[in-house]
This record gives sequence, structure tokens and C-alpha cells, in this order.
Amino acid sequence: MLEDNFFLIPIDDSFLKEALAQIICEDFCLAEEYALHLVEERVMPHLNRLVKHTKLVIERNYVDKVYRDSYYSYYASKRTHYGRDAIKISFFNDENYKITSLDIFKDKNYITFLKENYRGFVVLRPTSPYIVGRSAIAPNLLKDNSFKTCVAAIPSTAMGVKFNVQAFPFASQDTETISCAETMIWALMEYYGNKYPEYSPVLPSRILQLLKQNTVERQLPSAGLSVESMSYLLKEFGFGPKLYSRLVFGEDFESLLSCYIESGIPVIVALQNEKARDRIPPEKFKFIGHAVLCIGHEKVSAKRIQSLSGKEFETTAKNTLKIKDWDEADKKFLFIDDNFPVYQSEKLGTPTGRYASLGDVNWNNCEISHFIVPLYRKIYLEAYVAKNFVKELLCSDFFDFANGKELYLRTFLCSTRSYREYVMLGNMNDELKRIIMNKSLPRFIWITEISDDLGILRNQANGLILLDATEANKLDYRSLIFAAYDQKVVQYDKDKRTVGDSPLQNTPFTIFDRNLKN
Repeated sequence: MLEDNFFLIPIDDSFLKEALAQIICEDFCLAEEYALHLVEERVMPHLNRLVKHTKLVIERNYVDKVYRDSYYSYYASKRTHYGRDAIKISFFNDENYKITSLDIFKDKNYITFLKENYRGFVVLRPTSPYIVGRSAIAPNLLKDNSFKTCVAAIPSTAMGVKFNVQAFPFASQDTETISCAETMIWALMEYYGNKYPEYSPVLPSRILQLLKQNTVERQLPSAGLSVESMSYLLKEFGFGPKLYSRLVFGEDFESLLSCYIESGIPVIVALQNEKARDRIPPEKFKFIGHAVLCIGHEKVSAKRIQSLSGKEFETTAKNTLKIKDWDEADKKFLFIDDNFPVYQSEKLGTPTGRYASLGDVNWNNCEISHFIVPLYRKIYLEAYVAKNFVKELLCSDFFDFANGKELYLRTFLCSTRSYREYVMLGNMNDELKRIIMNKSLPRFIWITEISDDLGILRNQANGLILLDATEANKLDYRSLIFAAYDQKVVQYDKDKRTVGDSPLQNTPFTIFDRNLKN
């Protein structure tokens, strides 16, 4: 069996670990005992999270584009021998036990079935102990997948057949050619490069090439990157990155991060333990700087949204308006951390909870110090300004709320194309549809959905505010496209540069839910 390049094995096979260890031992020229150790410590944590009816197709002598790039730019010149080839493990969902042999890949009648049940891959590279390389696993292959996340169609092959998997790409750092920061940049570009035509996947050597232009130090071996360097790389790759600091944005910091995740935008998150320096004995303190990606969050119930305390604002009519922000809801977020298997769930206040088993007080005291948002380069209105603009508008004399009125606001960024499709196929009333479809809209818009207690329970909104994401100037309400609430629509006339209101028959509609995938 192991003499062939390909073989099939169920994930619940009692000899799975031994089979993988044998392959790694032979292909990576490692001792048998050490190979088994690598499987147990590095590979099985990924496989143990998958559903029991998963089938593995294992390919030896695999040419991986990312590892080959690192090999020729670095590993090939080292005295210690590193092989050029990798091992690829492809995953298939096989609930009905149809995949009994590799002969199924030769049968044209089963190709559609295989494509529908393909669930991704993990590449193993000969860079021990950090052997997990370029990978993509579909969330619905996990035993626990009760979350919403960013995914892209990642292309791949198994047995020579082309497949696509809806997943978020990940890899572990090899600590030499790519650290955690470079790994997150690579994963981000792999995601955007396979999702949008404006971007392209990048190889590690390209990242290093760009860094040479912005540093006086050598890049190999990698010593990690600052948040400024990561932001620089994103700018060079075609984004208009926005860097947020906890020190600057204070109590709004985490809700802003949540807002971008709700917008379906993966963000680079910087973790450090600098603030714990005074709480940890000097002999035990070790500075930690780590980069991860935040790509989604757990599903949040209506009751959890309702339980928000909210914040009170004074309107121009001197009434009190209570606003409950969806981004303030207590929830776990989804992270890509190159030290752990993909899709790790943590709260923003305890972002390194998964490290607790290490017993290291330094990891236990990490917090999110910064995050970087890879915005489209022509998005000029950022989340902090957009969300405050909405609150100021609701408190203005355009609206007349009763004293003590409670509103639920959900704000997110969206492409006009995606939103118009949702509008046309959704249950908005015809009058509101007509306004949206006839508006001259920019490529990206900020959307705030307004709900009440009843709407929250029904997953509905009864009001809507649209802002121009390409307009950062708030002068004379220039960012406003329109606001519809309480049988009234307030619109900005971009030619006359004035704001006016008119009656609108408004009815509840289902909230937009396309930025993140279940």
C-alpha cells in the first residue's frame, strides 16, 4: 500500500497514526519514533476535530507551490538536507460510505459526488517540527461548526481531479522563512486572491522581496513583523489598510473590530502582553508579540442582543434615545492562529485562552493591542466615523423619537452589488426597493439596520440607513445616501447638497445575512 503515491484511509482507522508516521518517516527521512511524535503532536490535533465519516486520500511526492517557493529561496542552501516534496492529505465527506477504493476517481459517474463532498486538504512539508503547511478545511467538516465565518473557494486537486473547497486558508509558520505575521499575510492574500479578481495570492518570497524595500535588516531567518510593516505589506498588495490601536480607540476598540467582522472582512490581530509586565515577576516575564487573523464569530441569539444594556443619547429635542449596538453583544470570535488548528473560538477579552494548557503566565496575560483592516483602497469612510455619524443622524431633528425610545443598530460594510441582489430577492416593500434600486450608489456602502424588540426576535429590521463608504467628508451630511425609519425617508441630494425628507410606507424586512457563511 505505501509503495504507491496515493492511498485511501478512513479517519477512524485504528492504524491511521502509524500509517502517517510511516510515510513521514520514509519521505522526510526521519526516525520512526520522531515521525510518530510529529503525527501525534502536529497532525492529529487537526484530524481529531473532523467528523467520523471523513475519508483521507494521501498523496506522496506532492509538489506544493508555497513550500517549493520557500525551499528554493532558503532551504536548498542549508547544510541540513530538506526534501523538495511534500505530502498532501485530502478530505472527503462520506456519510453514505461510497468511497471504498481509489477506483471511484476513475468513474465519471462519481465525479459530481466527489466534487460535492470534497472538504479540503492539509499539506505536510519536511520542515520538522513545523510540518503543517498550506491547508484549507471546510468548516462543515468539523464536529463543532456552530459559527459564521469568511470563506473563499480554494482550488485544489486529488488523484488528478480538480476540486474547490469553501474554506479559509491557513498554515503553521516554519519559524525561518515565515513567522506568524508573514503567515497571516499569506493566508489573507490567499483568501482575497481566490475570492476577488482585484487581488492575487502571494508566495513567501514575494513578501520577503517587498520587505527588503522597507527595512535595513535581513529578512531571513524571519524575526517577525511590526504592525506597521504588516500594514505596509497590505498597502503594497493593493489595499487601503486601516490600523486601529486600543490605546487610541479605548472602549470602542472591540466593537469596531466586531463591526468589521460583521462586514465579512478578515482582520489581522496583534496580541501582546506588555501591559502585564507589572503583574508578572521580572524573572518570569517574557515579552510576547503574536499575530493572528479574526475571521468570524459564533452565532448570536436574539435574546443575547435583547439583553444588552445599551447607551443613552440626547436628541436635539432633548429626549433620551437608548441605542443597543449589535457589536456590543457578548460573543466568541473565530481566529486563525498558526500555533493551533484552524477555526479557534475565543472572546476578545481573553484572546489567548487556548494557550491555558501551556501553563505560561505570559500567554495568559495577552490582549489585543492593534488590529489591521484590509479595506478596499477607495473606501475612505471607516467604521468609527460611520457608526458615530449614524448615531448623530438619529439624534438630529430629522427624527422625532419619544423619550426613552430603544433602538437596536447593526452596522456593516457591504458591496452594492451584493446588497442590491439581496434587496431584489428579499421581502422589502416595493417602495423601499424602488428607492434603493434607483439610487446612484458607490461600489461599497455602510448599512445600518434599525430594529425594535419585536424585530430582533423575528430576525427583522424596520429601518435602514445607507452611507457612502467612499465619502469621508461629513460636511452637510455628504456621506448620507438615505435613512428610512418611522414612515419617513431622509435623503441627501448630491447635486444640490441638501437634505430633505418625505413620507415612506415602511414595513419590516429580513436582515441582511450574506457577509459571513454558516
